[in-house]
Amino acid sequence: MDAQLETTAEVQAAIRCIYCQQLNPLNCMTSVPVIPRYLGGAFAPSSYQLTRACRRCQAELTRRVDACFERAWSVSEALAQAAGRLAARHPHIHPPLRCLGRIALPIPGMRAEEIAEYWQGPEGEQLVLIRAADDATQRCAGPGPHADNRAYCFLEDRPGFQSGLATLRDGFRHAPPRKVLGGLAGLHSPHARGFCPPTATDRQALAYLHATLGRGDAPECQPYPHAPCETAFMSKLALGTGVALFGEKLLRTAHGQRLSHALWSGSDPTATLLTARPPVHQGHGRPSPFIGDSGAVSILIKPGKCLSLTLCINQALLWTIELASGKDLTAEDHLKIGHGRILNLFEPLRMGHEASLPEYLRRRIDNAR
Repeated sequence: MDAQLETTAEVQAAIRCIYCQQLNPLNCMTSVPVIPRYLGGAFAPSSYQLTRACRRCQAELTRRVDACFERAWSVSEALAQAAGRLAARHPHIHPPLRCLGRIALPIPGMRAEEIAEYWQGPEGEQLVLIRAADDATQRCAGPGPHADNRAYCFLEDRPGFQSGLATLRDGFRHAPPRKVLGGLAGLHSPHARGFCPPTATDRQALAYLHATLGRGDAPECQPYPHAPCETAFMSKLALGTGVALFGEKLLRTAHGQRLSHALWSGSDPTATLLTARPPVHQGHGRPSPFIGDSGAVSILIKPGKCLSLTLCINQALLWTIELASGKDLTAEDHLKIGHGRILNLFEPLRMGHEASLPEYLRRRIDNAR
């Protein structure tokens, strides 16, 4: 009888993970933002912070889905453009580095299983990132989780170099590689300013890159193709947002099961979940100046036969996914969404704000007059 009571208490104390949908003890669960931190999720309202993910799923999906999406060429480029717009209006924000693509150079110390990327800053800063190459990151820019990633940074020795130094120092905040600074002889103790002292191999690499990049011309770069993980990422975002807004009942619907399948498989057999995505080619146009604020990561939820969720970065890059079927929502759920809601997040400014869609559009129209 005591054992039966103990088992019942354990079951009652367990929480169902929204991703694997398995019951887990409380000590195996973790609090996670529905929206990843690099998109500004830490500054979303508290209702978008969940405690319904198990640690195993959180670790796996952060590595396989969130990090892959962040480092996808189109996403990292759009986030850099968004931060650049904010930096133009807020002097305390340092403009970000931007990846021009992979480079094929015989850099000393670079191993056969590694690749090199070329990054530039807004004031001529140059950075060569050497990182591990693996199947999960062939289409992704940025350092990733490997411990031996290293970045060789170059900055002209000229008055007013502190802004460029901060751009190099603050790059890759979410997954910092080991950074070594070259090309700035007048800077004392660079490791005290966020850079590491060079090893003998680093000195050889710095000398080679300084000779190669010293002319100021960018090397020939191979841009990355379109993100391969957008279906999985948008399904994860839709699942988390749906549970945050409407509770676990969404997981038990046919639509919730489709989202869960797309999350783990990375594909949607019906090809109907993701109803809009960026063009594969570069240089795509803007969808609409009213989808989010300039420099923001915006999440728009709109009612209809199917409730839709649109993710838009800097008014220029968007994905739309079906969040829930209208028939699966209660009258209270529909009332909560009203005519739509929009969340604008500004990660570099450490802020975010949510509003009803009619209220937001009125504000935008008034500001445009």
